[in-house]
Amino acid sequence: MCFACIEIGTGLGAFLFGLILAKFKLKKCNKKNCKCDCHNPKLDYFLSLTIRLIIIFLLLILPINHIINPITTNTSNFILSKFTETNLENNIIQIGNHNLEFVDACTATSAYILLIILILLTPKINLKKRIKILATGIISLFLLNILRISFSAYLLLNFSKDTFEATHLIFWKILSTIFVAGLIILIWKIFKIKQIPVYDEYKELKSKLDS
Repeated sequence: MCFACIEIGTGLGAFLFGLILAKFKLKKCNKKNCKCDCHNPKLDYFLSLTIRLIIIFLLLILPINHIINPITTNTSNFILSKFTETNLENNIIQIGNHNLEFVDACTATSAYILLIILILLTPKINLKKRIKILATGIISLFLLNILRISFSAYLLLNFSKDTFEATHLIFWKILSTIFVAGLIILIWKIFKIKQIPVYDEYKELKSKLDS
C-alpha cells in the first residue's frame, strides 16, 4: 500500500474519531420537537459523509476484484453449462474450442466501484434506504453482467470470433459507462430520489461549511 494511501486513511480515521467524540459529548434529550443542542444536523452530516468517504477509500484500495471475479466466473460457468459443455479452470471457461478468460473488465469491477461511489456520494438518504439502493444496484448490475456474458458466449459459439470480439469491444469501450448511468437513473426513479450524485453532495457540503 502506498504511503499517500496510509496518510489519507489515517486522516479520515482521525477525523471520524473526532466527530464521534463530539457526537457523544452532546447531551441526549428525549423531548419531542426539541430545539436544544442535543441534535446537531451539521455534525450528523459530517459524520455520515466521513463514514461514506472511508468506505469509498477502502473500496479503491482493497482488491475487491478477488471477490467479484470468482463469483462472476462461477455463476457464468454454471449458467453456460446448462446449454453447452464447459470446463472451468481458475478464471478461464472453456467452451468448445474457445477459452473465455475473465479479467476485471469482463467482471465489471470498475462498474461496481463507480456505481457504489455514485450511491454513496448522494446526500439526504437515510441509512436504511441507502442500503436498499446499494443492494438493488449491485444485484442488478451483477445480473445484467451475467446476461451480457451469456450473450457474448452465444455469439462466440454460433457466429464468428470477429463478431464476438467486436461485440465485446463495444460493451467494454462504449456501453459500460452508459450501462451504469442507465442503471442509476432507473434506481433513482424506483426509489424516488431527486438528488444528483456528487453534484448535490458538493452543494450540501458547501452549505454546511458556509452555515
